[in-house]
Amino acid sequence: MIMAVSALFLSSCREAVELEQDNSSITLSQDSYIAGPKGGSIDVVVTSSEDWRITGKSDWITLSAESGKNGDKITFTVAENTDGVAKETIYKLFAGSAVKEFKLTSQPNLFMTLASEPEVDFDAAGGVLRVSLDSNMPDYTFEFTESGADWIVFSDKKQVFGKEMLTFNVNPSDIYLDRTSSITIKGVNDMSVNVVVNQERLFAVITEQPRLEYNLDARDVTFTVKTNVEYDALTLPEWMTIQSEKKGEMGADGLTPVEYTIHMDESLATRMANLDFICEGKTYLSMLLKQQNPNPIWAEISDAGLRTELMKQGWIIAEEGMTKCEVLMPGLESETLYIEAGWYDDPINMIDGLSAFPNLKTVHLYNVAVKTLDLSGCKSLTKLQLDNTDRLSVVNCADTPLTEFVLTAGDYSGYLISESLSVSGPNIEKINVNCSSWYMSYYETCATMDFTGCPKLTEIKAKREYQDYWSDTGIGCKLKTIYVTADQKAAIDAGTITVEKSDMTNIEVK
Repeated sequence: MIMAVSALFLSSCREAVELEQDNSSITLSQDSYIAGPKGGSIDVVVTSSEDWRITGKSDWITLSAESGKNGDKITFTVAENTDGVAKETIYKLFAGSAVKEFKLTSQPNLFMTLASEPEVDFDAAGGVLRVSLDSNMPDYTFEFTESGADWIVFSDKKQVFGKEMLTFNVNPSDIYLDRTSSITIKGVNDMSVNVVVNQERLFAVITEQPRLEYNLDARDVTFTVKTNVEYDALTLPEWMTIQSEKKGEMGADGLTPVEYTIHMDESLATRMANLDFICEGKTYLSMLLKQQNPNPIWAEISDAGLRTELMKQGWIIAEEGMTKCEVLMPGLESETLYIEAGWYDDPINMIDGLSAFPNLKTVHLYNVAVKTLDLSGCKSLTKLQLDNTDRLSVVNCADTPLTEFVLTAGDYSGYLISESLSVSGPNIEKINVNCSSWYMSYYETCATMDFTGCPKLTEIKAKREYQDYWSDTGIGCKLKTIYVTADQKAAIDAGTITVEKSDMTNIEVK
C-alpha cells in the first residue's frame, strides 16, 4: 500500500510539473483579412513563446513563409477573384501546444444584368412576375415608380439554372384605368436594372341602379351606367324601346357615363327583363327592369324541378322551397310549353299547376322523367306530345279539350319502366300507346293500364309486342291487363270501341 501511494504521489507531481512547464502561446497582429476583387496582401506579425509553423493551403493565396520565430512576420498575398463568388479559407498557426487561426476572404467582382424581358404586360387579373438576373449580388432592394408598391409585391428569391430568379406578385386591379410601374432592382455599388410592369384596367360597366321596379303602367324610365368598354347595342324585349342614349365625358376614374331613357309599355301582369351589357361575349352588367303587378296572379307548382324550368322560361317567379309562384306575362301569353331535360337539370317528377297559363295549347315533353302528369284545368290544351317519358304512371286531363293521348314510340323509345299507366280525361276519344321497340325486352316493366277515366273513348291502340328471342313464339309482351269500365267493355264487345292489342294482353272490367 505504501508503494502504491508513493507511485500515485510521484505521478501527480510529475503532471503538475509538466503543466507548470507548458507555457506555449501564440498571438497575431490581426486575426483576419478581407481582400477586394483585385486581390491584395497583408503582413501579419507573429508573437509566440517559441518557434511557430503554419498549416493550410489555397490556390488563390500565397505565403511568404511557412514557419518562423517570435516577432517574425508572414505576408499573405490574395490573388484577383475572377470566379464571381466570394471565397474563404482558414490557416492555422502552431507554437508548441498553442494554436491560432487566421481567416482570409476574397470578395468577387459583383455584376448584375437582366436576363428576362425588360417589359411585362398583365391583364386586370394580375399574376406572377418572374425576373431573371445574371447576378452575384448578396442582396437586393426595390424601388417602384407611381403607385407600384401598392400592387406589386416581392415574394421570393432563388437560384434557377444558374440564374437569380426574383418573384413578384402582381395584384388584381381594382381601378378602371391602365397602370404602369417601373421596378428598379438595386444591388451594391449603385448597380441596378429596371423592369417595366404594365397592367390593363379593370373593364367594367357599373350602375347605381342595378334593379328598377315599377307598377304596370306605361312610363319612361331614365338611368345611367358608367363604362370603359365598348359594349354591344342593347337587346330589348318588345315591350321596351330606347328613347334616348346620351354619352358624357370620361371622368378621372376612367369611366364614361351613358344616360338612357327607355319607354316601358303598359302590362297586364308582372314581367321583367334583363338588360345585358355585353362586350366580346362577356356580360359586364345585367340590369333588371321589372313591372310588378300589385295584384299578382298565382300558380301552385308542386315540383321543384318544374318550378326551375318555368323560371328559366320566364313564366313564373318562385322563391326557393315555395310552391306558390307568381305568374309573369310570358306565362299568361305563351301557347306552347316545351321541356327537354338535360343531364344536369333538376329532375321533374310531377307536372301540375299548368291551369294558371290560360293560353296554353300545346305541351311537349322530351326525355322528362315525369311520373305524374296533371293537366287538369288547362282549358285551351289541344295537343300533348310525349317523347321518351318512360317513367310516366298517371295522366290526368280533366277539364281539358284534349281528345287524343299518344305515347311517341320509335325504334329505341316508347318503353315504360313504370309498373302501371293510368290515363283519364273526359274528352279523350283515342289512346295510342302502341310500341314495338326491341328495347322493351330489356326495360319494359308496365304490366297494367287503366283507361276507366275516359268515358268518351272510341279507340284503343295498346299493342306492345316486341321480338323476344327467349320465347317459343319469338314474340314478347309485358302488358298483361287493360282495365276498362263495364260500359267500355260492352262497347268493345259491340265494336263501338275498337281495340288493337297483343293476344297476351287481357281486357278486364275494374
